[in-house]
Amino acid sequence: MTDTSHPTILLVDDDAFLSSIYKQRFEADGFEAVIAVSGEDGLRMAAEKKPDVILLDLLMPRMDGFQVLERLKSDPVTSGIPVFIFTNLGQPGDIERCKSLGAAGYAIKAQTLPEETVKQVKKLLSNS
Repeated sequence: MTDTSHPTILLVDDDAFLSSIYKQRFEADGFEAVIAVSGEDGLRMAAEKKPDVILLDLLMPRMDGFQVLERLKSDPVTSGIPVFIFTNLGQPGDIERCKSLGAAGYAIKAQTLPEETVKQVKKLLSNS
């Protein structure tokens, strides 16, 4: 984990434009933000950087967010990192599946402003 005055967030999302918006927003709020553009990159960067929190999309090619979450939580190196799901999948079954896999939070992109996401992540970090 990093210095608590500048928590690190790993954004795992194949949408480069959206990731850059959220990177800027989190950095404006005092985070160090790093981006992974695929599930594979996200797993590698999580193990290398050991961020304070991971913001994870579910809809990605090759390895979806469910697979990434399952691997993160089954790896002793990354299992303790809170994972906040940030996706456009909003079906109750998707939300329950993420919770059962160990997600610490869940928000739907289309219904959540960047400021709200930052606020939810900060709350998550203050509780962990």
